[in-house]
Amino acid sequence: MIIYLLIIIQKDMKIGIDARPLSAGKFTGIPFYEYMILKEWMKSHPEHEYYLFSLKPICWGKEELPENWHIVDKPGLVKNEKLRGPWWFAFTVPRLIKKLKLNIYWGPNFSMPRKVRGVSYYVTIHDLGIYHFEHIGQRRNEIQIKLFLPRNIKNARKVLTVSEFTKKDVVQTFSTPVEKIETIYNGGIVEKITGEEETSSIRNEIKELEDFFLFIGTIEPRKNVPTIIKGYEIYMDKYIGNCMDDGKCPKLVLAGGKGWNCEEIYQMIEQSKYRQHIIMTGYISGSEKEYLLNNATCFIYPSLYEGFGIPVLEAFAVNTPVITANNSSLPEVGGEAALYIDTYDSEGLAEKINEVINMKDEDRESLSTRMRAQLCMFSWVECAEETLAVILGDN
Repeated sequence: MIIYLLIIIQKDMKIGIDARPLSAGKFTGIPFYEYMILKEWMKSHPEHEYYLFSLKPICWGKEELPENWHIVDKPGLVKNEKLRGPWWFAFTVPRLIKKLKLNIYWGPNFSMPRKVRGVSYYVTIHDLGIYHFEHIGQRRNEIQIKLFLPRNIKNARKVLTVSEFTKKDVVQTFSTPVEKIETIYNGGIVEKITGEEETSSIRNEIKELEDFFLFIGTIEPRKNVPTIIKGYEIYMDKYIGNCMDDGKCPKLVLAGGKGWNCEEIYQMIEQSKYRQHIIMTGYISGSEKEYLLNNATCFIYPSLYEGFGIPVLEAFAVNTPVITANNSSLPEVGGEAALYIDTYDSEGLAEKINEVINMKDEDRESLSTRMRAQLCMFSWVECAEETLAVILGDN
């Protein structure tokens, strides 16, 4: 990871930022990534002017922002609801960039508007899963990314990636010069949730859970939930036996909101003979997420493809063993602190669950030490500082 010294960077720059991800009502994935970076910039870098571009309301109101932060939401001429957003981004935003005389524009979510002469563009690419798997994401997003990403990479002064894996993928997929790409790791730990009010906001059905295996993420094909369900069923058959009427059977908790194309996953759960022990929480709050991670026997995350994999580090932060897949960036993030399976190996998953449960005290302590050491490699403060350093470094 390259560490940049901000003290050598030119001051008082006008920075435009695509803030559309921050209009999402639920902060996961890329919206969370952008939020953590901008929050750090607000705290530590008042020397620049920041312009947040979004037609829709974002997580901060204008009255909540420091005086050097501005929301740019001037609408374009198109009134049609479906066409207004794309038209605004394609034609109105470039005009506003020029009118505001911005020095820099950063797209934290693959996207950038048309190039404006004299403005330095930067784009973050989180992963290229849509280039390797069919229908891994929403069809509309796939089309937009494939249509505009090659142009965005060409127009960008620098491309930012969140892992060395994604960096190599961009080089191989687009023949992008390696020197044009900078890897800046995401962080891992977020603020601890404390206080009686936050604890009391956790749903009773979650606080009552004990002896459970945990997955957190959107319920969608990319997260490989069927392998988790099959692995749990095999574990129950092989190591637990018939405990259908035993309320103390180990549970499988699948925590996350419904994603796209998830009907077959829910049907699989309904048809499972262990249906009564598979708990679907739906979308969870930050306090519920922390509670689940702290109390889980192990965290299971065999995703098909990840550009980074923040949930792995979140589990490390509370000393919860992680079972993940040996694909994409996951070994890079998990290092020697996670347990690995082949992507679709449900038999192997059942064996790893059993391995965690029967781990000797000395082995568990060794695993905890490795988790702490791996976690030290990642920091949201460093992520924010390095991101700002890259986009300011040659301006």
